[in-house]
Amino acid sequence: MKSKITRESLLTAGIEVQYVYFYPNGDSEWRDSSGNSHLIRDGIELTQGLEAKGVWSYSHSDWEWQDSFGNYHLMRDGDELTKGLQAKNVYSFFHGDWLWLDRAGNWHLMRDGIELTAGIEAKAVLSFPNRDWKWLDSNGNWHLEDGKR
Repeated sequence: MKSKITRESLLTAGIEVQYVYFYPNGDSEWRDSSGNSHLIRDGIELTQGLEAKGVWSYSHSDWEWQDSFGNYHLMRDGDELTKGLQAKNVYSFFHGDWLWLDRAGNWHLMRDGIELTAGIEAKAVLSFPNRDWKWLDSNGNWHLEDGKR
């Protein structure tokens, strides 16, 4: 039986802890005295070997971490979805679509390895479980797209 990670258990192990957070999905996060975040799932540290300045765990098992350069990395099933990207933010939808924000402030919607927002300067994007999605242009207008794009 795996023991639950608590601030006290980390202190007992000789680890200085700034805080411990428990996600509703059962994952836990703790920040060490150097400011690095550690994400634990089922007793295993997902961030092992990473210098994570921040982490987030989604209820559908995807998770993200922020590196020391301010780039975000989105993880799914042991793979990095954002590999090769300089993502300034990310978001994962429970139905599988995901977003990343580029340095120019445009969001990119990804579905099944394809960028749906290619050629669009999207200032915001929403994706729906029925595969429809909408995006906000720089003039503040929303555009609804069907899931076939």
